[in-house]
Amino acid sequence: MVEDRIYLVTPGLHTMPVYNWGKDSIGLQVIKSGTGQQPATVTLTIDPALIDKYKGSPEVQYELLDERFYKIAGSILEFSAEDYKKSFDFIIDVAALKQVAVASKKYVLPCKVSISGGTVQAAKGAVLEEVLVIDLKEPYIAFESAGVMQNPISITAASAKEFWFYTKVQTNYPGGSDVAFEMIVDEEYVREYNRTNGTSLVPMPAAAVMFNAGQWTIPAHGSIRQLDCRILKDKLVNSNGEPAYGEYWMPLLIKSVSKNGIDPEKNMQIFRVVYTGGN
Repeated sequence: MVEDRIYLVTPGLHTMPVYNWGKDSIGLQVIKSGTGQQPATVTLTIDPALIDKYKGSPEVQYELLDERFYKIAGSILEFSAEDYKKSFDFIIDVAALKQVAVASKKYVLPCKVSISGGTVQAAKGAVLEEVLVIDLKEPYIAFESAGVMQNPISITAASAKEFWFYTKVQTNYPGGSDVAFEMIVDEEYVREYNRTNGTSLVPMPAAAVMFNAGQWTIPAHGSIRQLDCRILKDKLVNSNGEPAYGEYWMPLLIKSVSKNGIDPEKNMQIFRVVYTGGN
């Protein structure tokens, strides 16, 4: 029969994303393995001496997270004989920390875990130390691939009237509820680019692109959504109603989102569309 043993899921240096929606929570996970024979009591202490032990690269400046910016839900875990996994939970005041955080520093919670009750021992070779590195993040929605796409979309006179293409948007956080958003073809971006750079790029007419607006939601507990889009050839015509062949720039812009924010560096995806009279 295998005896119960205590160990940490992620000992050592462990980076944890913390999102700026006021307050966020992170957890240090503790496992009691075995066949569930024995109860155990496990205690957490914050040990600043662990920072130098695990700090890794000398170029990185680690700083103990001030007690003003976090609370520990409980510093003692009571495992019953049947319990397998529990966690020490920290509530981080992200909004307050963001106000004073220095970009060159990494804020950490150096945690030491000890078995303070019961006859259970640490697993063989287990290190009951973990330095939680706080990775401050803004909760954003963004394109999976942003900027100018390397390969152009090619359409010919012989192509179907509707050309299908696909894109993906994603959040950088786990969602507990639906995240609705809106996407547009931003013709004005191309015009402004031309004015600024002295170029003559042709914007894709917004009327020539059809979206499935029913897909403009990332469902709860998901983080990514593929979108089906269509280019309508009959909208790419000149004033005489004839096909307007040439190269178009098609910037897709995430215009709005129902909660949190839009990543300002990944809010646009630009396709080059080449429309020719060949087969």
